[in-house]
This record gives sequence, structure tokens and C-alpha cells, in this order.
Amino acid sequence: MVTEEDYKKILELLNSDDQGELLQKVMLTNTELMENLYDLQEFMEENGLTPEQFHVWKEQKDLRMYH
Repeated sequence: MVTEEDYKKILELLNSDDQGELLQKVMLTNTELMENLYDLQEFMEENGLTPEQFHVWKEQKDLRMYH
């Protein structure tokens, strides 16, 4: 799982001169995000959840956070 620390590390690398390390970290983070997305899709399929149900949940979550 990509953590807040991972994102902080990327932001630190943005200000450094070592762009190779930054690119490597961004690619690793992207890979981890893709793996988590595939896990989420598999979880949804195994539990009979649809993309539409996810979108409804997301909209409700956004409304709760807004208010």
C-alpha cells in the first residue's frame, strides 16, 4: 500500500538533483497503485459489487466529507 511517507519521499526527491531516483520511486509507486487497483477490482467481483455501486458509494462519501 502506498503510504503518506512514500508521497513525502517523492516530494523530497522533486527538490533534489537526483532525477533518476525520483523516476525510480515514481515508477515503483505507480506499480503499487496499479496492483492495489487490480486487488480492488478482484474484491468487487468476488463480492458481487458493481462499478455503479462503487460510484454511488464514492459520491456519498464525497458528500459526507463536504458537509
